Amino acid sequence: MMITVSCYALILFLLIYIKLKYFKSKFEKMLLKLPGPGYNVFIGNLMRFAVKREELYSVISDLCNEFSNEPVVRVWLGKTPRIFLTKVEAAKVILSDISHDVKGVHYKLLYPWMGDGLLFSTGAKWRERRRMITPTFHFRILEEFRGIMNKQAAILADILTENTNNYFNIHPYITRASLDIICETAMGIQIGSQLEKTSNFLQAVSGMTQCLIQRIFNIWSQIAILFPFSQIARRQHQILEVLHTFTRKIIQERKAELEAKTQIGAKMTMENEFGQKRRLAFLDMLLEAQYEHGSIDDKGIQEEVDTFMFEGHDTTTSGITWTLYNIARFPEFQAKIHEELDQVLGTEEVTEISSQHLSNLKYLECVIKESLRCFPAVPIFSRKLLRDTDICGYTIPSGATVSFLVERIHKDSNHWPEPEKFDPDRFLPENASNRHPYAFIPFSAGHRNCIGQRFAMMELKIIAAYILHRYSLKTETKFETLQPISEFVLRPSNGISIKIQPRRTT
Repeated sequence: MMITVSCYALILFLLIYIKLKYFKSKFEKMLLKLPGPGYNVFIGNLMRFAVKREELYSVISDLCNEFSNEPVVRVWLGKTPRIFLTKVEAAKVILSDISHDVKGVHYKLLYPWMGDGLLFSTGAKWRERRRMITPTFHFRILEEFRGIMNKQAAILADILTENTNNYFNIHPYITRASLDIICETAMGIQIGSQLEKTSNFLQAVSGMTQCLIQRIFNIWSQIAILFPFSQIARRQHQILEVLHTFTRKIIQERKAELEAKTQIGAKMTMENEFGQKRRLAFLDMLLEAQYEHGSIDDKGIQEEVDTFMFEGHDTTTSGITWTLYNIARFPEFQAKIHEELDQVLGTEEVTEISSQHLSNLKYLECVIKESLRCFPAVPIFSRKLLRDTDICGYTIPSGATVSFLVERIHKDSNHWPEPEKFDPDRFLPENASNRHPYAFIPFSAGHRNCIGQRFAMMELKIIAAYILHRYSLKTETKFETLQPISEFVLRPSNGISIKIQPRRTT
């Protein structure tokens, strides 16, 4: 009897093997024509990715380097294909086509937090939301936000004094400053996480990020039918309750304030009890759109506020951290920045960085952009194809997910001479004027580019300027030992060790 069962099992195994190896669907046959490593018919290339979390990004980069002349690289994660785009021309095909607007499968992990906001919506809903939100990033509104950034950057520069002449991990300090900025610009509230350090909201945001990371690297928690029974799901539910309750409360309070003002005939623009104009927040403008046009409901407002909070927090933290690291490891570039800051801001302690100051900090901007080229805040983003698409001579089938490997695109040697070299001069006007529009995509590109990229660049410049006007930076973190970890954003796996020294005696 046992022999019979074993024979049946062996026959079944052989049939499955023959099916997997020799009988391919049209989808699989199309994918097999793409460049990529050999694979096992059962587990694909999973063994190549069976590494520590902090090593995964390097494994992906190394794999794509094996096919460095190819614009696309195909891998199999079990029976699930993933196509990496590594060349500028390949990125252009997808990003320049308005029909390719469906996010890749991993974005669904963020849906419980942000719902169907600007990040996820497609078609008519996306166009309506984008049209509604775009005025939020008009120059006049950004001017309002600049004041908040100045205030929080000054607090950060003061707090860093406690670490003078000692090496310390600067990443947590940047995280708290960025959170204070996004809370005040998005919702009009001051949570004071830089000063209190024990903010419940900060802990919830950090906890939610950890839940998302665990899901990315835990294959069982990505199976929809199993996830609700996992410990990660229970923790995520508790954290989401904190986050959503917090934002709902702020929305309702702000809405009640607006309604009270309109009942007495006051204008929608916010004023305090002394009749002085109060800074508008992102939330205020969504409520104004609801009141005047009825174009968004309470659920939609919460989706967009939560989306703005997510997209404007970790990404800017990553960008600032990597920028400060690169400035610390290249004294020659740091000296140029110090010279520019002293010329533009003077040598006395800075009290405000104006729009004119920002436009004159041209070399600092070059260094920030070169940092974003080498260490993109969002290192991988993806699209799901809804039709067969030709990319640089290869046909990618409908239903496949293509992932943009941003660092590889930023180091495409056809567009970037000496791509591994850190060289801010690449972004001087005379060197950047004729660059391919899809060669530099830290904020994506095309019709679904990051709506808040001017906001992000303003924040990056203001925080960097406040710190570097006051301090000189050194680092003991060697580039050769860095292990950038790609989660939803690119961050240093062990932080960045920085020493700050005052530039002036008081």
